[in-house]
Amino acid sequence: MRSSGKIYFGFVFSTVVLSIIYAFYTKGSAISNVVFGNASDMFMDFFNHISYVRDYGSRVYWSNYNACFPPLAYVFYYFLSFLIPADQTTMLNSAATGPYAIVLYVIYTSFLICWMIYAIVQSVGIERFDFAITITLSILCSSVFLYLIERGNSAFIVCILLLRAVQLRKEESKKQKETALLFIAIAAAFKVYPAVFGILYIIEKRWKEAVRLVIYGVLFAIVPFSFFGGINGIKQFISNQKTLQESGVSTNNVLFLITRSTADIPFPQGRYAILCLIFLIMIFILFLVNEEWKRGYILASLMIILPRWSEHYTRFFMLIPLVLYMKNEEAENARCKDVIFQILFGGMFCCCTFGTKENAWTAHLMITGQWWSTIGIYAMYAGLLWIVLETLFFNFFRNKQSLPIDFQAFNERK
Repeated sequence: MRSSGKIYFGFVFSTVVLSIIYAFYTKGSAISNVVFGNASDMFMDFFNHISYVRDYGSRVYWSNYNACFPPLAYVFYYFLSFLIPADQTTMLNSAATGPYAIVLYVIYTSFLICWMIYAIVQSVGIERFDFAITITLSILCSSVFLYLIERGNSAFIVCILLLRAVQLRKEESKKQKETALLFIAIAAAFKVYPAVFGILYIIEKRWKEAVRLVIYGVLFAIVPFSFFGGINGIKQFISNQKTLQESGVSTNNVLFLITRSTADIPFPQGRYAILCLIFLIMIFILFLVNEEWKRGYILASLMIILPRWSEHYTRFFMLIPLVLYMKNEEAENARCKDVIFQILFGGMFCCCTFGTKENAWTAHLMITGQWWSTIGIYAMYAGLLWIVLETLFFNFFRNKQSLPIDFQAFNERK
């Protein structure tokens, strides 16, 4: 039977009610626990990048080390810059954002929300339209969505592209399958790490599609550099990425936990080796699981874990496994797991305006001042750990024949 989602919806909408009550109690100041930097940098992942490409043009990567997006993203922002008068945005100054710029952002966000609704309805099925709309409402009320909107990050576009691609790649139509390839390639050309979704084609041995995906990826990721400095632009892009990655790491990030746990290791490179090991283990598990939602969960987790500091909004990618899970055909004997994962997804998409001051104790436990972020990241890690352990158990312990050693034959000889 399909998951009804009642526990998930009950959990999320209960947090919405509690957060509204708390917001009333604090006279609105509680919203600062949901946004970045106490609202001192509103929407600047959107407006800053428009300013970078508008003011510097083909030398966008020399404008600021924060100009770290692949070139296709700047082609997109370049066209948007023509829709805003130059005096409506100022680089690195959110207070200078004018009303025309805000109107453009509202229109842009409204379009993406409508597209997200369409993607969810198409994924869940038009026959379950009410169910799909309820999922959408739970997402719109979540703290991770509010944070994403406040940042104005292109992760919103990327998530929708990937959600559509996951659904279209299963269709019979060649046109739809090709569209799925284009969507994944465009998503990767916006954020790089969505390229991990190409692994799905390798797992399923869809070699011709995998080759075409690589071709599309190269076209969308490399060719646009011709507008932004060519080879020198590529070098500066890599330099910006390196500078940005070295500028800090979030307390919720896996690398932060590894760094804290391996503080006595004399070779810092060993920490990255551990991170690579985690990556390889997740890829290995990806080849073992059969359920589509589990594959989506692992791939979305990779896109959250790999960046050093952006998991606050990249956690929105968990929308992909959430939708896949909600339309998943669950077995009768999986009800306990269904309850657990509904609660975990509820934690990832809860609405929480509660917060506390950060200190050494909270940092040690990977707890941020924003409770919704802490709840969400621990819920995500818990779900990932469950999938890894469950997969290993069923593949190597419960089914001993899958091991390289034939235990049954060994016992018979004994």
